[in-house]
Amino acid sequence: MIEVKHWMPYRVMDRDANYLYAIRHEGDTSSLYRLTSYDHEPTTPHKVWPGGWCRSIWCSPDYPGTMLARIHQGIYKSVDGGVNWGNNAPSFDNGSAVFILGAVGEPVLANTGVLQEGVCWDGDNVYMCEYNVNTVREDGGINDAVKVIKSTDRGTTWSLAAIWNTDGNHYVRHMHGIQKHGAYLYLLFGDYDYESGILRWDPTQPLASNQPLTAYANCWTGAQRYRTGGIVFPPGDFMYWTADSSGGGTTGTERGIWKGRKDMTGTPERVDNKMAEFSRHSGWTGCILANGDMVFGEFLEVEAVGDPIYLYGTHDGGTTWERCGTWGASAEGRGGSENFFTWKDGLTYFCKVAHSGKASDNGTVVLQPKAYNAAEGSRIIHPVYWVARSGQDDDANFRGQLPTRPWRTLEHALTGNRVTYGARVLMSAGRYEAEPIAPQWAANTKPPKSVASVLIEGAPSESTAIALSGGTTLADIVAPSPDMPRTLRNLRLIAGSVSELQQSKSGVAVMARPVI
Repeated sequence: MIEVKHWMPYRVMDRDANYLYAIRHEGDTSSLYRLTSYDHEPTTPHKVWPGGWCRSIWCSPDYPGTMLARIHQGIYKSVDGGVNWGNNAPSFDNGSAVFILGAVGEPVLANTGVLQEGVCWDGDNVYMCEYNVNTVREDGGINDAVKVIKSTDRGTTWSLAAIWNTDGNHYVRHMHGIQKHGAYLYLLFGDYDYESGILRWDPTQPLASNQPLTAYANCWTGAQRYRTGGIVFPPGDFMYWTADSSGGGTTGTERGIWKGRKDMTGTPERVDNKMAEFSRHSGWTGCILANGDMVFGEFLEVEAVGDPIYLYGTHDGGTTWERCGTWGASAEGRGGSENFFTWKDGLTYFCKVAHSGKASDNGTVVLQPKAYNAAEGSRIIHPVYWVARSGQDDDANFRGQLPTRPWRTLEHALTGNRVTYGARVLMSAGRYEAEPIAPQWAANTKPPKSVASVLIEGAPSESTAIALSGGTTLADIVAPSPDMPRTLRNLRLIAGSVSELQQSKSGVAVMARPVI
């Protein structure tokens, strides 16, 4: 279903018709870059926020260059593709926020955020749902408010559209997102059963405030299956989502991937529950690939810090689901993807911080659709490293971490602290000469929480050929070790005995360098 295409040393936050908009965080400074493609690396940022922390960017799909950004608690607007920001029309270049989170509508709140799925563009209209994280809130108290706010002028001025918890009662904890499909907006609520819900709203009509979710027409509520971080809308009558729930262990009845009618009729059904095989893994967001396949990613709760994030996909329109991707988190990594979308180039962008193995937390994995093959199982999509005969054995400027800057030898890749547990090393086609080396991927400075096998993979059709030197046996090259687990795929032995050839094809790792 998916295969890794590239890795970008940026946090790709959003896109419009012309650009990918990406952030690099260095200390307390955020730098914004406009990228024309996945392999475009401009040397100069288009905007720098010293002492600022850009958490999110939301681009208008109808007006290229018009966008909003969250810097700390401020929401800023740009109309020139992110070069200038402000609240002064028409240039929007005075550096002032269009509003501060929590300050639109009464009461004014502190410690209120908004998630990446919490902004929805609809032509000139923009909707935002607040994620109340106030640490001193009391049910029905002054700090308990949850708001939907609206702009009718592309994000310049804002007003209150609906509010909850301000009549002395508590109805919802916060909102995870607001998404548009057709003429409707879908509002996503959490977190306890009665607070969780998917509400379909016709934005041409007022939305009643201070109501329990059960009071709304076209609302599913009352269970963890309706607590979600995002919905995927393929063609047809049905929509899909993952439950943002990790309770109930491996038998939890609410966990997994769910399917329901877009018109909110009928009863949703669970279509997959492989997610429940892992403790404290919950569902998060998904997207539709260029070939129409759907893919969802997980959210790691705090108890699952350092576990891999798994991706789940379907190749048959939602009937069957498979674990199709593995994304390695660092030992401290938790949470879900910051962004997950497919762009005009037909590629899919998956951004997640706190990843293992690579030099920067400013990373985005670029994925491409791949024909389904049940025998391949889940693919490692991060961390992935590249080795090619055209490469160089140095470590400058993300060398080995991008396919456009491969290392030259596997020996260089697997020594030192360059590769970590749970990684995938991709070797290009060509003839290589093998010699004994001592892998040292346990020394990586950003390891995952637990030891996992390193996959060393050649090009398809075994076009990566290994020539053994001297009388060295495969066991002499790298002996199996529980401390250095490894797997081999698609490597072809072109010297040595028949028995050695069979060993190579059965999964014994071969360390190789190019034949000069």
